[in-house]
Amino acid sequence: MIKLKSTYIIISSLFLIACQSRNEKEKNTEAIKVEYVKKKLQPTSDDIVYSGDLVFEKQIQIDNFLKNEKKYSFIDGSLTIVQSDNVTNLDGLINIKKINGDFMISVVPKLENIEGLKNIEIINGEFTISGTKVLNKIKVFSNLREIGGTIVFGNNYGLKEISSFDQLKEAKELYISGCSDLEVLDGFNNLEKVDKLSIFSTRNLKEIVNFKKLNLVRNTISIEHNQSLEKIAFESLQSVNEYVAIHENLVFNGGISFSSLNHMQKLFVWNNKSLVNYCNFSSDVLANKIVEIDCSGNKFNATKQDLLDGNCNNEQK
Repeated sequence: MIKLKSTYIIISSLFLIACQSRNEKEKNTEAIKVEYVKKKLQPTSDDIVYSGDLVFEKQIQIDNFLKNEKKYSFIDGSLTIVQSDNVTNLDGLINIKKINGDFMISVVPKLENIEGLKNIEIINGEFTISGTKVLNKIKVFSNLREIGGTIVFGNNYGLKEISSFDQLKEAKELYISGCSDLEVLDGFNNLEKVDKLSIFSTRNLKEIVNFKKLNLVRNTISIEHNQSLEKIAFESLQSVNEYVAIHENLVFNGGISFSSLNHMQKLFVWNNKSLVNYCNFSSDVLANKIVEIDCSGNKFNATKQDLLDGNCNNEQK
């Protein structure tokens, strides 16, 4: 278990460093602190309980788990599949509905089918899927209604779609990073509140429009290093307590909408090499709904005074 814990800490640290890095230009703001008290899940009379952590390293272990006559539905511990070049499918986990700890898939390069997770309803700890290479879609979590910890999708090469998760209403932190082949992001459609949202380093993702009901971000949104990203929409977003960072999105040219915004403390717009058009959110700056704007390294760097003067689009520069 020591190796597993180290793997998780390394992955989490990379995301946190990336999300918090704003050089010396970032203003310190007073964040609203939210205390999460993780409550131990209590099994019902219908649950069949497995006591302790489950760690799978081989396909045969997963296959044999299904053959167990008890048909465990409640894991009173964590479920981990890590550093295995043998596991290809998770069909043996089909009876699991509740995990009273963390859920982790990490460095499982031959994993291609996760249909066996489709009945999971509650994960009481962290949720991590990282280090896959042939997993094409993550779309089986339509029954998952609660995740108690951070949600991480990291370095899943070959992953083209993340969908489902539509029963989740609230999350702590959500990171999608290093999923370079991602094309479709169509999950989390009913997510209303989150502490941090970060989407990093995709090559083919053209739009982020799935967070249709997100209304409160307690800390930050970071959308960075997405080579094909053209459109961002947060149509229900009312408040961002700290900042939004739009950074190094190669073809992005201002296609962003905050149609319900009441307050954003600061907007960082950095190093978007095609960006000359700020008109989509200039009215929010003028109405002081976006309190501060910091632009640098873009094709055109608008100041707040530019927007006050009506200069929100500089196509000639």
